Amino acid sequence: MTKMLALLRAINDLDEGMLSDALTYRAPAVHRLPRWLPAVAAAILVLTVCSAAALHWDARFLSALSPTEAIMEKYEGMLDPVQVTEVYDDLTLTVTQTLGDAYDLYIAVDVKFAPHVNLPEDGTQLIFQHVDCYQFRDDGTRRNIYGGRMIESAPLDRENRSVRFLIRLDSTNGQLLDSPITMEIDGITGEGFLLKQEPQTITWQAENVGTSYEWKLLDQNDEPVGKVRLSALSLSAMVTKAQVRSYADLPQDADSSTLYQTLRESIHIVMKDGTEFAPNPFGGGGERSFTVNVRLNYRAFLDLDEVDYLEIAGYRLELE
Repeated sequence: MTKMLALLRAINDLDEGMLSDALTYRAPAVHRLPRWLPAVAAAILVLTVCSAAALHWDARFLSALSPTEAIMEKYEGMLDPVQVTEVYDDLTLTVTQTLGDAYDLYIAVDVKFAPHVNLPEDGTQLIFQHVDCYQFRDDGTRRNIYGGRMIESAPLDRENRSVRFLIRLDSTNGQLLDSPITMEIDGITGEGFLLKQEPQTITWQAENVGTSYEWKLLDQNDEPVGKVRLSALSLSAMVTKAQVRSYADLPQDADSSTLYQTLRESIHIVMKDGTEFAPNPFGGGGERSFTVNVRLNYRAFLDLDEVDYLEIAGYRLELE
């Protein structure tokens, strides 16, 4: 301390008060954050990012398919913020969003009832009586969209005079992106409620972008015996009856139910980690003159990047 004092006094014009402060100075205490705090902050950040991404997706899609954050980012192109509205005397129709690709669409439809419509109790489950979907070709002729339709009932929000429906549409006779889609709704019904009037329509151009894989199945003579399409939302297959019978060694007179069940049970989607994708699908199918048809709609997103191969009717189909 004596040597330090001598050195400091050797400096010309040094203020005595500054000298005293320097000699009595103590470094300020360092307050360190708890070790767990950065982890909590990171978790909050992740939740914030997830919530922001989920805001782009209609809650009906999230409920139906339970996509992860990674899936929502990867398949963002399948989401189309349509926001098309048509106003009628008794109600207003709005297609808010669609989710899908060229052959499959989830459609979020909002209905707002006019003030003069006498509504049932709050929470009453309502459903469209009939929904028809079609497109118009370039020559002006109508092309009905054939395929499956799933229309879910939804609870009435009486305070806001609204109901939010989810419709699933798939096409087996053409792409849904070729021209604008017209959806025709004929009546809304529920317990103690029926709103019946002239059909209302709403039209929009689908701009969903989704990836799918398609294969043609060939026999030993390179003759076509079927075709398969796999997407993030569904699988569809059409295989000849002869191929299904040959694969399972079934008799010539096997009935349609046996052929359909055989083809459906032959389908296995194997992931790169060795597990099998088992989304508890819903769907249907049937038979035509020479083919058996199966369509499986998933209750979860299939991450196509993680699929190793698909098995169906004795064929192993690689994703490339």
